[in-house]
Amino acid sequence: MLAKIPPLPFWCFLFFAGFFCFTQAPVFGDPDTAWHIATGALWSAQGVVTQDPWSWTMDGANWLNYSWGYGVIIEWLYRHTTATILFPLTIFWYAGLVSAMCHLALKQGANAACVVIVLSVVLMIIYPGVLLRPNMITLAFAIISYFFLRDLERFSEWVSWVTIPLLTLLWINLHGGFVVLFLIFAVFGAEALIQRDWDRLAKLTVMGGICFVLTFANPFGYGIWDGVRIALQSQFNSEIKEWQPANFSENIFLLVLLGLFLIGSGFDDKRTRLADRIWVFVLFYYTVTSLRHSVMFALFAIPFASVALSRTAEVLPFSHWLLRLGERLNEILKQPEIRPAMFVACMVIGIAVASPYPRDAMLGSHADLPREKLSQDDLTYLQTHYAGKKLLNHYDLGGYLILWGQGNPKVFVDGRAGNLYPDALLMEYRDFMRFAGQDTRGKEVHKKYGFTHVILPKTLDLTSWFKNDVWEADYVGESVVVFRIKALKKKSF
Repeated sequence: MLAKIPPLPFWCFLFFAGFFCFTQAPVFGDPDTAWHIATGALWSAQGVVTQDPWSWTMDGANWLNYSWGYGVIIEWLYRHTTATILFPLTIFWYAGLVSAMCHLALKQGANAACVVIVLSVVLMIIYPGVLLRPNMITLAFAIISYFFLRDLERFSEWVSWVTIPLLTLLWINLHGGFVVLFLIFAVFGAEALIQRDWDRLAKLTVMGGICFVLTFANPFGYGIWDGVRIALQSQFNSEIKEWQPANFSENIFLLVLLGLFLIGSGFDDKRTRLADRIWVFVLFYYTVTSLRHSVMFALFAIPFASVALSRTAEVLPFSHWLLRLGERLNEILKQPEIRPAMFVACMVIGIAVASPYPRDAMLGSHADLPREKLSQDDLTYLQTHYAGKKLLNHYDLGGYLILWGQGNPKVFVDGRAGNLYPDALLMEYRDFMRFAGQDTRGKEVHKKYGFTHVILPKTLDLTSWFKNDVWEADYVGESVVVFRIKALKKKSF
């Protein structure tokens, strides 16, 4: 069995999986993971839920949860295994995506040493994005759909015409990133149009039309398109770091990856397929406008940058050593003596990542949702002393209050943002938090909503802003601090 596995992609998979595990990649670092699990439990128990049960600001309002299927899946896994399955699943998922793109780079003629150089850069770009969230579905489905459409003629007709629509049916119910599929259709359609390949353009048009119709096969019908549009255009996105434009001074590895393109003249190299050049350029543009897209860009850049770097090494005299190194690396990895090492490494990494023992002992902690974000004692106190009160919670606490509090206390805002809360409310939350409610705008927001207390993470620097003439600490717990308006009793705020 191992003899049939391409050696470099295999070692790439093992290395990335081991690196993500033992450097404690932020698998559970996204606070939205908590409300996705809570959503899965809600839908499993009640069926289709279209009204919000967890916030006091939008209580009973229409809620368009376009990641409902993802929530149901991970909640079922979490309920039956806690994080025992979710942690290794996420680690292996991302390592598998990198390994698949490594394999494609080699198939396109990239030198092994050049692939390793590109992978070392890509590792640092995608590392912060190794998160348990529905975007992981979009990453995998984008790669699958892209290469099915890229090699449309290589597959038998029925395979392509069944696979892509089936993928669409799953995608539309798992994540709002399904819109990426139609960007991919547009890229290959543009290529066919430029090359005047009318037969291919006709096939892409018909298949794209079928997939578009299938997007209505979801609990929200055509409304899901409007919901995704609202979420993507939300003004509040500018307040969330991952939605902000890429800052190359802070993301040096993105800059290095761009340098590899420029050195390799990848965008101008006619030996690289036109659709590949267009697609990577599109992803780079989206990454520049929003850091959220950097992981997808980095994954698709693996074959593109590897081939570009390999071709550059062919024409630069002083870089021939790199090509020889790659050839030697391939020879070593293909030797039969390496196979036992592959088997041993597979067993060691597999057990270390997938099994709580000895993984948790080596990491020094149990891989699970970060309970330190909202301790059980703090939650009990909140439910006992603030039940029924209007609390303004920090955005990142919303998901944990929903999962562990189950609506007690209800939240002001949470990570569902664009698919539930109107832009006006989100910007009012921002305006209040900006100056701890002490400026004129903050007082207007307080007057409008009439919340009595503010709950913040204890580790947040903003807590010092609330220690002033207007606010005072009402409760200081292990993980959160609750502030009360001093003037509340005097009603002069």
